[in-house]
Amino acid sequence: MKKIIALLMVVALMVSVFAGCSNPETEIDLDDEVLTTESTVTTSGSDASGLKGGGVSTTTKTEDIWGSVNTGGEKIDKDTVLSYDFKGDEIILYGITKPDATKSKSDAAQAQVFEKLQKMNCKIKFVDSGANETKQQTILNVMSSTHFADFVTTQQHGIVGYLTSDLLYNMGKVKTLDLSQPYMNVGAGVEAFHLGSGYWAVNHPTSLAAIGNYVYFNKRIMKEVTGDENYPYKLMEQGKWNIANWRELNKKGTKELNGDGKLTEADQWGLVFADVGTAGFSAILQANRALMIKNVNGMLSYNMEDGKCIPAIEEGIDLYYRDNACLNSTSRSVFTSGRALFSGGQTAGQVKVFSEMKDDFGILPYPLGNGQTEYSVCTNWNTTAMA
Repeated sequence: MKKIIALLMVVALMVSVFAGCSNPETEIDLDDEVLTTESTVTTSGSDASGLKGGGVSTTTKTEDIWGSVNTGGEKIDKDTVLSYDFKGDEIILYGITKPDATKSKSDAAQAQVFEKLQKMNCKIKFVDSGANETKQQTILNVMSSTHFADFVTTQQHGIVGYLTSDLLYNMGKVKTLDLSQPYMNVGAGVEAFHLGSGYWAVNHPTSLAAIGNYVYFNKRIMKEVTGDENYPYKLMEQGKWNIANWRELNKKGTKELNGDGKLTEADQWGLVFADVGTAGFSAILQANRALMIKNVNGMLSYNMEDGKCIPAIEEGIDLYYRDNACLNSTSRSVFTSGRALFSGGQTAGQVKVFSEMKDDFGILPYPLGNGQTEYSVCTNWNTTAMA
């Protein structure tokens, strides 16, 4: 029964991913056995001349989602799953809102999964609760050995708290969860949650829009500052789109507009970034491959003494504070009205707002840290995960 549940939850997650990127007229049917995934990896480097090296490679993979399930020799095919009898058992999903098929394609796809699941003689119970309540209930019930849920959701930064309290089951031990599959590794979630002795969560695909931290730039101001509206892309081609060069551009893009001798939200800024204390600094740390938490002898540990960590924090202090070229503001209007060269933050909602700008804009990965040769899209710490 655990294998069947795990398989169906994987299918539910997969379908929500493809629903989000399909055409409006596309109908998703779980009877279809084949799904096609496409992943893009952006890398940088340089040849002997130092002038070339960046590139984008795209890999397309077609998979039979039923036939690829590895159960250690036991065959679980589509017909077996769809005819399974749960004998009236209740499956509890804690912290998950019941999908409303009228709201979005993603909800419609997930609703279809649960509709098929309920035809297998089981009950699906959705418990809609916030992250704090979910964690409190998890602690109370697990500590008292009371079964209250089969899956829980939380912000990914909260996973550490669950682990230190020994509240989660190692997903790596569930044979039907093939964590090597790309549809499981949303936002590098499998790697991120490989902590200590196991795998404890995966990023929830319905939160895909919130995952990536990117850098956006105003092409008009970029041309005023450098003479070339596509200058950052040329830096990328040369392997020189790094934090040091970003800081210099920020300084050049910052200027007072009203003549009062003070830099305020009404002036022009090199960078506007909301929440620099968390999302901003986590992006700096990830660009430098410096982690605040890592595994030590199977345990979780802070690595503040790491050789890359302190310099990365110093780099962040320079970028966000000492340079006096970054405005910490939740208002997108500073960038959309043409008063900021760069804007940093997660994808959710921003591109839609930026598309209404008078000025054209570009999108960049977070710049390279000192000594790094590969660009990375930093996962937002507040993205939803399922455990």
